[in-house]
Amino acid sequence: MNEDYPFTSLEYAKMLGISKECLRGRRRAGKLEGEYITKDNNYYWKRVRPCQLLSTPKNPPKRIRRRGVSYTGETLNYRNHGLQNHNEMKMLLKLQKKVDPKLLAVVPEALALYLEKKKTEAQ
Repeated sequence: MNEDYPFTSLEYAKMLGISKECLRGRRRAGKLEGEYITKDNNYYWKRVRPCQLLSTPKNPPKRIRRRGVSYTGETLNYRNHGLQNHNEMKMLLKLQKKVDPKLLAVVPEALALYLEKKKTEAQ
């Protein structure tokens, strides 16, 4: 081991707050040129500057997923109408399997009665 390059790959990765594989990937990509030497098929790393310590977060912030939004009543942001129609059809088919077929047969009649009642109230 050299005095200028005292750290092994594992020690250097721990100082930076990254995994050994991440360090290896950065080295292979050429991002750490001049930071290491090779001796007997082992890599030895320089001392890090204080501003380098724990520079990269190990767990980046996760993307917020909006699962189940169609059931909660929040606004939906569809990119196009085809996707909206597809999702609504899937929800309809799921409901049809859960609801009794006799009840589904009565729904159009109930809807017609409701619309007729609403029309008479408007007049």
